[in-house]
Amino acid sequence: MAKDHPVTREVEPPQNQGPQVVEETRGQNFADQMGVSPRKVDAIPEDAEPGIYYIGRATIRNITADEWKGAGNDEQGPVRWDETNGYVLPLDSVNSDAMDVIRGDGGFQVVEAK
Repeated sequence: MAKDHPVTREVEPPQNQGPQVVEETRGQNFADQMGVSPRKVDAIPEDAEPGIYYIGRATIRNITADEWKGAGNDEQGPVRWDETNGYVLPLDSVNSDAMDVIRGDGGFQVVEAK
């Protein structure tokens, strides 16, 4: 079982190259620190498709394989929630240890198959 939540890092595009990208790091809110507007999260509807929904405020939520390893999970590969995937990943995108970490992190909502 994973020992701790993985930590991600802040990413910004070059100045004047489009919207700022804000990644969430455990214990910090870079949107607030950087003075940018956080992503507004609508409630996940009750009839939502099964999946792992990122409901945090960052525009990208990325967890690398090295970050999983640092959390005691050597088997999990990288995962990323962003606008291109609608901030949702299939349930089988993570192993059981990673799912335990995700379930304990308030930035995610897991919708099980009905």
